[in-house]
Amino acid sequence: MNLKTILLVAGTMTFGTVTASCRPAPPAMPLTSAAPQAVSQAPPPPPPGQRPGRRAWGPPPPPPGPPAPPAEASATTTVQGIVRRVSYGPAGDINGVVLDQGTEVHVPPDQANQLNSLAPIGARIQASGWIHTGPLGDTHVDATTITNLNNRNALSFQSPAPPPGPGAPPPSPPDANAAYAPSPVPPAPTPPPVAPVPGPLASTPATDPTINGVVRSFNYGPAGEVNGLILDQGSVVYFPPEQSSQVTQLVQAGSRIRVRGWVRQGPAGNALIGAEIITNRTTGNSISIAAQPPPPR
Repeated sequence: MNLKTILLVAGTMTFGTVTASCRPAPPAMPLTSAAPQAVSQAPPPPPPGQRPGRRAWGPPPPPPGPPAPPAEASATTTVQGIVRRVSYGPAGDINGVVLDQGTEVHVPPDQANQLNSLAPIGARIQASGWIHTGPLGDTHVDATTITNLNNRNALSFQSPAPPPGPGAPPPSPPDANAAYAPSPVPPAPTPPPVAPVPGPLASTPATDPTINGVVRSFNYGPAGEVNGLILDQGSVVYFPPEQSSQVTQLVQAGSRIRVRGWVRQGPAGNALIGAEIITNRTTGNSISIAAQPPPPR
């Protein structure tokens, strides 16, 4: 082997090494964290009472509770006392009595004429019936039975039960199973009977249209509404129940008043007055009364 060949081989080996050393090394692979593996878990068992494969939308509905209690009937009571005065109907006829403790006992208009002999003033009676409270806070009884305790005579009266008050429990909720059943048509409500209010009362030319007196008590209508004043001489002063709040603010039992209006004589011989102006003679205050329809005779 000659010198030229040796030098060529040596050069090749040298440059090969340099070339090999100058070639960039492949980048090192970075160490990566192990990818999280999804852990397969079995689904929880369905709650009791739910079929598998159904989506749960919440707990099952609670069982229906007991039905609401029915509305309580109107209360009845029995009272005793001595008849101190009477109350009058729109035509001046007696329709009730007032006892010594202030309770007013009322009877139906078509049976009121029986009170004259059964429960006269001064008689001690026992009354049973439907109890309710009037606008002045006084107690009223729609009598079903009245007994005269002096002679033991008794009578029954056809007094209907009053409608339920605002405190009565609400009716039961409708049955869910009857949602598609036809709803019964409720009967049309029957309006309560409205007693006519006397006035202006017919007057004769000799009758003085102004009467003075002392208020003995208030007069009551069939539902316990205040519709008049009873004076010490037995006269009955009528006014519309809508103005009872004005009258009760103007006068009380024992007030001395002057009444101007139309007057006629009632069946008991007392004066019936359809008031136009009522004046409290002590304070001087007066109120005007609205025009009233003529009373029945």
